[in-house]
Amino acid sequence: MEFDGILACLAGSPGSDGQGRYVAVDYRCDLEDEVYVVGESASLSGALDLLAANLVEECGGDLDALIEACHCDADEDEQAYERWLSEADRPYAGALRAITSRTRRLLAYYFLGYLNGPFTLRTTDSTYLGDAAGRLPGAEFVFVVDAAPPHQEEACGVLEWPRASG
Repeated sequence: MEFDGILACLAGSPGSDGQGRYVAVDYRCDLEDEVYVVGESASLSGALDLLAANLVEECGGDLDALIEACHCDADEDEQAYERWLSEADRPYAGALRAITSRTRRLLAYYFLGYLNGPFTLRTTDSTYLGDAAGRLPGAEFVFVVDAAPPHQEEACGVLEWPRASG
């Protein structure tokens, strides 16, 4: 899945939310297993919500402080908001503004690197979560974001189990 598709799902755009069996995973270097299953959902947007809630919890639980740490407010006037976004992210301005949930918008900013540095979006493999697909038989990555150097040891993603044939 491309980043545009993730943003559309976070915004609740019609047709963007897959239905199936999704698993949200997070990399935790402090755990022996390192791959932490955040939870399961019957929809992609539900799995993204699990990742968003997990992010807020991991960062201390104060959503307002996290949004302030990003120095962002999509509710500002359009010109001020686009000046705030990095040049590379300006094409996403409209999609980011369409995300009305503050928690979901924070997850989008996290993926863009506004909290902890840049990430690489992948769809098949992960430096940190590579074992997740092997530990969840038949599951495949919908997407995964890995921290780009020098911000190593951060990653999260969503996997989908194939639909049962019937």
